[in-house]
Amino acid sequence: LDSRTHGRRPSRTRSPEQRRDRNRSLSSGPYAEVSHRFQRREPTTSQRRESNTFQRREFPRRGMIPSDDRRNTAAGSFQRGNNQERETAKSMVAKAWMFDPAQVPEAEAKYRHLLQEVEVANLRQSHDKVWPTFANGPHKGQNVKDLVTKMERGDVKPEDLTPLVAIRDDHGTMTVVFGNRRLTALKLLERSSGAHVKVRCIVWDVLEAPAPLAAKLVLSKSSQNGGEHAEIKRPSSKGPKGRGKGRQRD
Repeated sequence: LDSRTHGRRPSRTRSPEQRRDRNRSLSSGPYAEVSHRFQRREPTTSQRRESNTFQRREFPRRGMIPSDDRRNTAAGSFQRGNNQERETAKSMVAKAWMFDPAQVPEAEAKYRHLLQEVEVANLRQSHDKVWPTFANGPHKGQNVKDLVTKMERGDVKPEDLTPLVAIRDDHGTMTVVFGNRRLTALKLLERSSGAHVKVRCIVWDVLEAPAPLAAKLVLSKSSQNGGEHAEIKRPSSKGPKGRGKGRQRD
């Protein structure tokens, strides 16, 4: 052996052509299936179970708007496309509607301990654009601007609207998860009247928010102006998208 290797067998380096020929033989030879399984590294059942448990436990912390010290790590990696986390989040979002009083009236009484009056100016929108008509609640099928007109005339009071659902982050910023159209109408009312408007809102702390709500906020957040306002979409013949047939989100 060469003295320069200190008694060890020198490492074998393959040229790009040799590596390509070796990979081709592995993918088509008798070890093709073994090689394929090794490259994919398919998780076992226990690994999948542990991963799901970890996601349920840690997702509210890592998926929400994080503090500055973890902004570029946890939420950033999630939003950039960790496929496993995104699929887990999508499955969670399917259950988020249960926390919306507009879709489940019993939710208002169930989470009454989180209900509070909040100034509209302190609420941020999660959507950049909203559909022009309401999809759920007592105003279902009505136009957003029609609700603004009714509130200006005094036919409807802001405090009588179905409570919004929001999540408060580490800095105290409250972002609306359910009720973006109601919030749009309230912001238009505040702008036209020049007065401070308050609305009832179920506020969850970021570390205590249910995973479905946290997942919905992360996956549906599209505001490009810091949540200050949302644009009303033009009416479309296709109508708003919803959860399943005929199910629309607010």
